[in-house]
Amino acid sequence: MSTNDKSFDDQWNDEYERWTPKRVKRWVIILVLIAAFGGIIAWGLTVATSDVKGRGDAVFQKNSATNRIQAQAQFEQNFADVKKFTLQLRDAHAAVATFTADHPNIGNGTVFDPLAEQLGNLQRTETGIKQQCQRVQTDYEAATRQYTSADFKAADLPFRFDASDPTFASTWSWTDYNCEVK
Repeated sequence: MSTNDKSFDDQWNDEYERWTPKRVKRWVIILVLIAAFGGIIAWGLTVATSDVKGRGDAVFQKNSATNRIQAQAQFEQNFADVKKFTLQLRDAHAAVATFTADHPNIGNGTVFDPLAEQLGNLQRTETGIKQQCQRVQTDYEAATRQYTSADFKAADLPFRFDASDPTFASTWSWTDYNCEVK
C-alpha cells in the first residue's frame, strides 16, 4: 500500500507517531539556535549601522522646529541678559561708591558695625551681579559652539564676548556687554 492509498487519518497517525519527545526536543533546540543566531545578526547590524543612525538622529534633532526656535530665543535672551547685568553691575558699583563716600569712617571699632554690614551687603550684591553676568556670557559662548544651536544665532550677534569680536566694532558697543564697570 503506497502513501497515496492511505486515508488522511492514517497519514496523520503516521506523522504523529514520528514526533517523539526526542524529536520534539531536537526541533526545539534547532529553533532556539536559529532565533539566537537571528538575534545576534540583528544586534550586529544595529551596531554596524549605529554611527550612521546616530548622525541622522542628530540632524533630525538639530533641524526640528522646537530646537530652532529655542536656540534662537536663547541666544537673544542671553545677549539681552548680559546687557541687563552690565547695567545692574554699574548701578551696584555706584551704590557702593556712594555709600563709601557718604560714610568715610566706616568701622566703629566694635564687633557689630551696622555701616560695615551695609557696605558688605552692597559689595556682595555687586559681586553676585558680576558673577551672573559672567555665567550668562559663558552660556552664550558655549551655545555658539554647540551642534544643536550654533547655526541659529542671528548674524548680527557676536560669536563671543570679547572686545576683538568684529560685531562689537560695527553693531554693538563692547562697553554695554563687558560685565565690567566703566
